[in-house]
Amino acid sequence: MTASVTTISSNPCAGLAQILTLSSTQVTGDNMTGPLLFNSTAKRHAWLKLANMVDEVGPDHIPCTQAPDLYFPEGDEIGGAHYVRLAKNACKKCPLILPCAEYAVKYREEYGVWGGLSPTDRKNIRRKRAENA
Repeated sequence: MTASVTTISSNPCAGLAQILTLSSTQVTGDNMTGPLLFNSTAKRHAWLKLANMVDEVGPDHIPCTQAPDLYFPEGDEIGGAHYVRLAKNACKKCPLILPCAEYAVKYREEYGVWGGLSPTDRKNIRRKRAENA
């Protein structure tokens, strides 16, 4: 029997939406490859837990599943800061803002707006936590 391989979008919001269409056996196995690669089992499990929360709440209530590109503007894109502000504002309406933000801080997500936090916001939080430890 050959293991199936599932390629998930490298854009995490689009990836979350895509994962919701997969069966749990396709998602929970160790056979995920492609753009969505995890550097640790803990990160993969945390990401899947977040995806399950999205599923429980319903993707229609999660702003980033509706317009994922807004949360990951290209680095040199004209108006990128404007898109970050729009994404942060949309996150305020999300019922998963806190677990999303904590995931991104804990697992050092480098790109995009997660839980209303930009990459700079997350870096500052990690720095402050390290100073207070």
